[in-house]
Amino acid sequence: MKRYKRLVIGGCLFISLLICVPPSHVMAEEEESVTKEIHHIHMGNEREGGGCYKKSVKHKHTGNAGEEGGCYKMPIYHIHTGDSVKGGGCFGQAVYHMHDGNPSTGGTCYTIPVRHAHSGTSSAGGGCYQVPVYHVHAGNTESGGACYEPIYHQHTAACYVTEKCTMEYMGGLRLIRTENAYCGHHGNTQFAEIVAQYYHSACGAGTEETSHYLCWTCNHLNIIHDYQKLICTKTDNTIEGYRLTCPKGEQTVDVWQLGCGRTGETVEKYESSCTKTEKSIDSYIRNCGKNEKSVDAYAVNCGNTEETIEYYAKNCGKEEEVAYARLYIINRNVGWTADSKVLEAVCTEINGGKFLQFKEPAFQWEKDGTKIESANGSQITIKENGTYTVRLQVYNEDIPATESNISISVERIDKTAPVIEAAGYDSKTHMVSITAKDVQPDGSEGSGLAKEAYSFDGGKTWSEESQKKIDTEGNITVVVRDVCGNTERRELIIQNGEKESEKDDTKEENGGGEQKGKEGDNSTAVTVEKDKNMEKDKKQGEDSETKIKEKTTLPKKNIRSGRKVPLVLKEEKAPIKQHKAEKRVEVPKTLAAASESEKIPIQRISENKESVPIIKAAAFTLGSVISVAAIIWIIYLLFGTIRVYHNGGDGKQHYAGSCIVKKKEGFFEVTIPLMMLEQSVTGQYCLRPGCLFIGRNKGKELIVKAGDQKLSVWIDKEIPLRLPTYV
Repeated sequence: MKRYKRLVIGGCLFISLLICVPPSHVMAEEEESVTKEIHHIHMGNEREGGGCYKKSVKHKHTGNAGEEGGCYKMPIYHIHTGDSVKGGGCFGQAVYHMHDGNPSTGGTCYTIPVRHAHSGTSSAGGGCYQVPVYHVHAGNTESGGACYEPIYHQHTAACYVTEKCTMEYMGGLRLIRTENAYCGHHGNTQFAEIVAQYYHSACGAGTEETSHYLCWTCNHLNIIHDYQKLICTKTDNTIEGYRLTCPKGEQTVDVWQLGCGRTGETVEKYESSCTKTEKSIDSYIRNCGKNEKSVDAYAVNCGNTEETIEYYAKNCGKEEEVAYARLYIINRNVGWTADSKVLEAVCTEINGGKFLQFKEPAFQWEKDGTKIESANGSQITIKENGTYTVRLQVYNEDIPATESNISISVERIDKTAPVIEAAGYDSKTHMVSITAKDVQPDGSEGSGLAKEAYSFDGGKTWSEESQKKIDTEGNITVVVRDVCGNTERRELIIQNGEKESEKDDTKEENGGGEQKGKEGDNSTAVTVEKDKNMEKDKKQGEDSETKIKEKTTLPKKNIRSGRKVPLVLKEEKAPIKQHKAEKRVEVPKTLAAASESEKIPIQRISENKESVPIIKAAAFTLGSVISVAAIIWIIYLLFGTIRVYHNGGDGKQHYAGSCIVKKKEGFFEVTIPLMMLEQSVTGQYCLRPGCLFIGRNKGKELIVKAGDQKLSVWIDKEIPLRLPTYV
C-alpha cells in the first residue's frame, strides 16, 4: 500500500511538472546509440538431449536369451508363424484348388457377368432403337411455348409527350462573372453568370452542377427546360403476341426409343474369374507340433536396448551468464532535420571469440515491426520517424529471437510545414498579425518555429515578430517556416473599406436599412443569409450537408463621390467567435470561389473605440482529462509493471499482457496468470520491465511464478523464459 501511495504522489508531481513546463521541453530526446549484450542459452536437456546436451550415455544389457536372468527375464512363448493363406513357418501342409460353377449359371470361379449392350442410337435409330417418336409443336400463338417466340412492344412517337421540368436551385453558388445588361423588369442592371447545384424535379436527371446567366436583381435561380415524358404503360419487355419459329413438321422424328426388350443390367453370360488350376494351392494346414504354452526363449524386459540413451551430458562449453557479443545501433544524425538520417548496426564479438555464425546478409532492418525488404546492410538511410529494429541473421540455434535484435526510436525527422491557424488586421494600428504552430501529422510537436519564423513579403525577408504594420491596401504573401526549413504560405487581401461619408450614402441608397458596422467602421458591408432548406434540415434532425446560400450586398454608385464600394466575396464558413476587442479570421487551405475571391480578405480587429483587456482563462476539457489519464498510465507502465510477450512460432514476439511487480525483501516477485501462459504454443516467453524500473533495479533478482513453476532470473531490458505449454 505504501508503494502505491508513493506512486500516486510521484505521478501527481510529474503531472504538475508537465503542466508548468512547456510541451517542447518535455519531449524525449533521441538516443545516439543503443546497446544490447547477446548471451548463450542452453538448448535441450539431460532427458531429451539436443542443443547443448549432445553427449549420450547408452544402456548395456546383462544376461542372455538362452536362459532366464539379468535383463532376460520374460519368457517368450511359442507363437505360430505363417498363416493358412501364404503358408510358411508352422503352416507347411498345402490344400490344392478345385473349380466351382459354370458359364451359364455362374459360381465361385465364374463371377464376371457379361451384360447386354444396346446397339444403334436414339438420334439415328438402328439396332435396339426401333420405335420412332414424332415431333409435336409445343405452345400456341396466344400463350407461347417452346416452338413459339414472343413479339415485344417497341415505343413510337405516340408513346411520348412533351412536358416542363423545373431545375430547382440547391446551393453551392459560385460567381463566375458580372456585367451590365438590360432586364425587362429592372432596365439596365447587373447580370451575373453563376455555377450552382440544381435538382431536376421532373425529368429524373437528379442533381447536377449547371451554369446559369440571370439578372442579379431578379435573382431567379430556378431553370425550366423541356423533356420527353413516356406516357405509354408498356415497356420493351411487354409481349404483344407469339409466332411459330419451329422448322419441324408432324412427320419429323425427334428421337428413336428402345424396342429390344432388354436393359443394360441384363446378363447374357458369365466369364471365368478364377486364375487357378488343379495344381494351385488354396490354403495351408498347421503341422509344427507346438502349442501356445511352449517356451521358445527368454526376452529382454528391462525396457531398454543397447541403443537406448539413458541420459545426455552437456558438452557445449558455454555459460549463460557470460555475454559473448554486443549488438549496437548508432544514430549518426541526432537532432531535428527535414532530410534523412543514417542508422548503423554494429555487432562485435567479446574477447575475440567466434560465437556467432553469420548468414549472408548478416543484418535485416524493420520499421515499426514491418520488414524492409531492401534494407539488409549494416547501414540504413531513413526518411521517416518510427521505431527501427535490426535483426541479426545467424545460424546459431542457441540464441533466441529476443536476443538477436535491438530497436531504436527516431522522432526528429520533420518534413511537415507549419500550420497558419489565423490572421488578423487592426484598422487603427494597421497591424497584421499571424498565428501559427508546428506539429507533426500525428499531432505531436514538430521541430518548432524558427527563430526568425515570419515573412510578410513572400519569403524575401524574415522576422522574429508575428506582427507587422501594413499601411496600404492590397495583396500580401505571408510565409511561416520551422527550424528544419519547411514553409507554409498564404496570400492575404488587406481592405480597409470606404470612408464614413461614403458609407452613409450607401446606407441611404439601401433604403435606410440596418447599419452593418459600428461608428467609425470602414469595412465593406457583407451579409450571409442561410437557405430555408438549412433551417428545415436542422428542424428535422437530418445529418445531410447544410445548404447555405451566400448573398452579397451589391453596392450602388455613391452619389457624392461617384465611386463604387468594392464587392467582397467571402468563403462560406461557420461564424467565428469574437472577443469584444478583437476579431480573427481563420485562413482556409482551399477556397471554392471564383478567381476574384480566391484571396483571403483580412477583417479588422478593432470594433470598438475603447480597448478591452484580454482575459486569459484556463479550462479543463475532455482532452486534458484524457491526457492526464494517459500520463498516469505511462507512469504506471514505467514504474510498476512487466510486459509479457510470447513467441507464436512465426519468429515474432506477440504481446500477451502486463503484470504488476511486487517488492520483497532482497528481491522482486511477479506472477504470470494462466490466461497469458495459454497464449503460447511454443513455451517461449520474453519479459520486458518498464524503463524506469530497469534503471533502478537492473541486475537484481526477480522470482517468476508461472503455473506450478517458480523461476529465478535477473532483471534486464529483456528477460527470456522457457516454460511448459498450457494450450
